[in-house]
Amino acid sequence: MGVLGFVLAALPFAISIGTSMGDDAIHGTNLTLSLEVPATVSELVSKWESVEARVFFGFEVAASFCILLSWYPFKLRYASCIPSHGGCRISMGCFGSVSWATWRQFVPPLGLLLVACVPTVKRDDWTMESMVLVLAHGGAAMMMFLGFLMAEAHTLSIWPFRCPCDVLEKGSKQYRLRLRSWMVAGVCFALFNCMLGLQHIAVAGWQFNVISFALEVVAGLAMLLNHFVIVVYSPERHWGNRGFKGRLNTKSSKDDPAQSSREAGDRAREEQRLAPESESLSASSSSVRMTVVDSRFSSIPVWDEAVLES
Repeated sequence: MGVLGFVLAALPFAISIGTSMGDDAIHGTNLTLSLEVPATVSELVSKWESVEARVFFGFEVAASFCILLSWYPFKLRYASCIPSHGGCRISMGCFGSVSWATWRQFVPPLGLLLVACVPTVKRDDWTMESMVLVLAHGGAAMMMFLGFLMAEAHTLSIWPFRCPCDVLEKGSKQYRLRLRSWMVAGVCFALFNCMLGLQHIAVAGWQFNVISFALEVVAGLAMLLNHFVIVVYSPERHWGNRGFKGRLNTKSSKDDPAQSSREAGDRAREEQRLAPESESLSASSSSVRMTVVDSRFSSIPVWDEAVLES
């Protein structure tokens, strides 16, 4: 959903560029004068009446709600360290502390939701009142990008956010892909902010805006690609509501015998634990019960589909 929001929001603008280029060729005008090139995605979708803004709003709001409802930092073993297994916590001073899983669950998707719901204002239209929108939108963008970069750096155990828990084994293919996507997102986001700072100091041309716009898009797509890698390499994808479906036969398991052995042991323990429940299912089908997919997540219930269908 997030990727579609970026792509479909840019599609009408690309169509308008093609139309303007055709008109410029006919009338002999300059493209830079007949079409305003935005420096950021936020500027592109800043006006609600535009097609880009409505498409971006719908898809990004849907994506943020999907992430919030998934609870993936707690349900996917390779997403983050969790408190029940000695996961780390972030000290909030006098406000206590929160776990890194909670940080990853709420901060980036809420930032994405606010970015879509609180549009910014173009620089030429800034007023004292509109600065409230600009600052709120900028804070939401920082929540989305920095919240993700910090949480992923902790999961990958990158300084200064090192994690003592062995969430993800270094050297595995999943680790390498996630590290590369994290680096691309971080570098592009840093360069994007540098270019925004330079834009406030000196007046830049449309080429400058194109580079700035591309950096923000690449940073956002790299962040979304990181989530895709997490889902693809999660063994929980092969589980049903009552345990495992088929074999845990992923490439990362083949490359790592120790990981394959751990996953096979987890599977055997889960099948042994769930065997008595499956035998008593038919006797108690008249009442709706709740089962748990994995003992690690005993506090997260999952509805039994067989019971609900009956």
